[in-house]
Amino acid sequence: EEKQNVIFGGCTRTALDIVAECAATNQSMSLRLAGTPKAALSAEENAAERAHYDTQDKVLAYLEETTSQLKNVISKMDPDTFSYTDPEFFNGAMCRYGMAELTGIHMMYHTGQLNYIQMLLGDDKVHWR
Repeated sequence: EEKQNVIFGGCTRTALDIVAECAATNQSMSLRLAGTPKAALSAEENAAERAHYDTQDKVLAYLEETTSQLKNVISKMDPDTFSYTDPEFFNGAMCRYGMAELTGIHMMYHTGQLNYIQMLLGDDKVHWR
């Protein structure tokens, strides 16, 4: 826990920031899939928004909340609309199914980063299920 807010080598992101990004992405994607996308934030605005989640309890609650929100939106989507593209998302290059799938891929990517940080710190146990 004492390493969750550490920036290693002067250029990494903290573990809590990585988890907060996953939560923010889930929230953003659920809004987009529901048809109410929020305006894009600058990198600085994104970092400031995520900085609020500075403890494990806060960031895990945020992740749980936004993951549930995303699952709820996806479960209510009309299956016939999964092939539709959103012209505002990656210039319409991704269908709604791909957008929903991207959130899981995004979290797995960052899970690998967190696992690597954990192993570099000498902890080789699995802490997630």
